[in-house]
Amino acid sequence: ERQVGEDLQYIRINGTLIGGLAGLTIYTIAHAFA
Repeated sequence: ERQVGEDLQYIRINGTLIGGLAGLTIYTIAHAFA
């Protein structure tokens, strides 16, 4: 049960990092071609 909790936290952190990078990339591209 503890292992599942650690996995979920890992996935949540990865999702936050990936979401942030994707958001920055889209923001940069949108402004570069604006």
